[in-house]
Amino acid sequence: MDKLNDFTLLIPTYNPADGWEFTFNDRYLEFCALIGEKVNVVLINDGSRVDLTTGVKFLSGSIGEKFQSIGYDLNKGKGAALKYGWSIVFTK
Repeated sequence: MDKLNDFTLLIPTYNPADGWEFTFNDRYLEFCALIGEKVNVVLINDGSRVDLTTGVKFLSGSIGEKFQSIGYDLNKGKGAALKYGWSIVFTK
């Protein structure tokens, strides 16, 4: 079994600054270049009050099938976001 196929970055997000999607994309690509492989990444919207739609569309187009976005409406904190992401991704 290829361990990279089992590797997923869980990224909790709450009210990111303008332009966050470009920084996110740049760092993701840097990380993937360092390890020599594109890895799965899940963006977890932890009840942000700002609209993430444009950023999510950009990342989906840039990263492709390795990108997934999930979330909920009420902010519950980073730990809850990570638990939620884990439960969605790894209990399929």
